[in-house]
Amino acid sequence: MAAPVSKSRVAVVLPVYNSLPYLDDVRVSLKAQTFADFAIIAVNDASNDGSRDFLTAWANEEQRLVVLDQEHGGLSRARNTALDYLAHWHETGPENCPPFVCFLDSDDKLAPEALEHLVACAEGEQVDIVEFSCESFFENEDAAKKYTHMSDQYRELKPFEGVFNGVDYLCACQEEELFSPQACFHFLRTSLILENGLRFFDGILHEDNLFTFESMLSAQRVCYLGERLYQRRVREGSIMTRPKSWANVYGYFRTGVEAIDFMERVKPLTEKQYWHLLWLVDSFFHNAALAMDECTPEDIEAGVRTLSLDDRMRFHYFTEVRREQKRATDEAWAAGAQEVRSEFEASRSFRLGRTLTALPRKLSGRP
Repeated sequence: MAAPVSKSRVAVVLPVYNSLPYLDDVRVSLKAQTFADFAIIAVNDASNDGSRDFLTAWANEEQRLVVLDQEHGGLSRARNTALDYLAHWHETGPENCPPFVCFLDSDDKLAPEALEHLVACAEGEQVDIVEFSCESFFENEDAAKKYTHMSDQYRELKPFEGVFNGVDYLCACQEEELFSPQACFHFLRTSLILENGLRFFDGILHEDNLFTFESMLSAQRVCYLGERLYQRRVREGSIMTRPKSWANVYGYFRTGVEAIDFMERVKPLTEKQYWHLLWLVDSFFHNAALAMDECTPEDIEAGVRTLSLDDRMRFHYFTEVRREQKRATDEAWAAGAQEVRSEFEASRSFRLGRTLTALPRKLSGRP
């Protein structure tokens, strides 16, 4: 394993896979930071487009950059490689390891003042996580015309002030329908990650949903910084813009299943917290259902065949629940119903939903 770079306040995790057209923008973005005490951990995920050569040249002139290589394994594995490197760094002496971590995708940028403001906020409020906001920019005019709806996708600022317990913050996000799963919009204390063994679930899309869910449930202190410090590139062919497939369905489905399991392993939850979190988990399954609508039956059937027997049973329950929910919602809107939730809780779909969570509820002693 490469030797740790010099002591720094922040570790910027930069996974790289065939990102050559965007890497100079990343370099310029980091060079422009008004806060200089940071290290960059770039993980080359077996790029074959010249990205590795760019990283080598960049490292020759940038002492704060360390480049790690791995066999191609995807975004989660690349980020985990960086986090494992941080754990190794910590073992050489906790005082030498950066106390904060942020994630930067290799086609995005940070605002010049980003790290300065995030460090000041995290240290001033003594929090485990600072969540912040984002500004989108388009790669070209074609992307701007095709994806106009994404121009304001991340701009909304949250009405949260003060410091929250992580569970309460997540519940507030669910209640306001303002959950932001993107790992890149969160500035985390390194000790939170290492002491709780937090890692990205390997081999799925939408892994940020689960990582952020688990991070928040593990955090004692969380705050929101209402500044647009992350700059997200909207382009053709990204995970967010390309057509949905079974990989999207499975990513959201797996996230929902793992999130329920994680809920039952964390500190005790109140009934109110428990139900807020279950409604948030339901949004993961809802996103899986939306992705299913864009897939062919053959694609779904082939995907289901790859599941274990237990997961196949869960998936069939899940698909039945979503069909029932859609039918109930359509009927409610048509009838002008005002008490959709109470009717839903009396419906067959709600009973099926409780079947999904029966085992974890039984283990936790909840009705």
